[in-house]
Amino acid sequence: TPTSLWVAGSFNSWSLKAMTVNSSSGNFEYQLNLSAGNHQLKFANTADWKGKDWGNSTGLDGVAKESTGGAPNISFSVVQSGDYKISLNPSTFSYSIVALAVQPSPMWVAGTFNSWSLKSMTYSSGKFSFSQSLSAGNYQLKFANTGNWTGKDWGNSTGLTGTVTESTGGKPNLAFTVTQSKTYVISIDPVTFAYSIQ
Repeated sequence: TPTSLWVAGSFNSWSLKAMTVNSSSGNFEYQLNLSAGNHQLKFANTADWKGKDWGNSTGLDGVAKESTGGAPNISFSVVQSGDYKISLNPSTFSYSIVALAVQPSPMWVAGTFNSWSLKSMTYSSGKFSFSQSLSAGNYQLKFANTGNWTGKDWGNSTGLTGTVTESTGGKPNLAFTVTQSKTYVISIDPVTFAYSIQ
């Protein structure tokens, strides 16, 4: 188990930065500002790449594996620019990358249920949500970051839960089916773009 750890990535030109130990969890942590997009990182047990390093994983959480000698990095993406905390358990090498102070832009939603008229969503507890009465049947929708379709939109998924991807420019909508006629809450996480309709 390493007693000191550093982290570096594509976000800082691979300049190793010392991580601090959280006294309550025992995890190593590092805070930084990330721009929206794709990134890579590695953890190291020296400040000069002369010891061991760990990567070889994908996503905002997982388990880093030893990658000394040029094995793959950890690849991950963030949808929203903002401050993030990178945490690593030094015993299990489980890691997580969590948004700290993301200031989300407003979101809208529209679909076949309202003739594609964009409706403003409400932000609370880290998610945007919108209530809609639906009859049993098949529907399509998209999320958007403007109220008039002039910005980006997200869809390209199926089902009542999942993750949408950018679909600006006429790419596929989010398609879903409900079996009961009732009021549904459509919600989306502006950081991970995970959605639910329930």
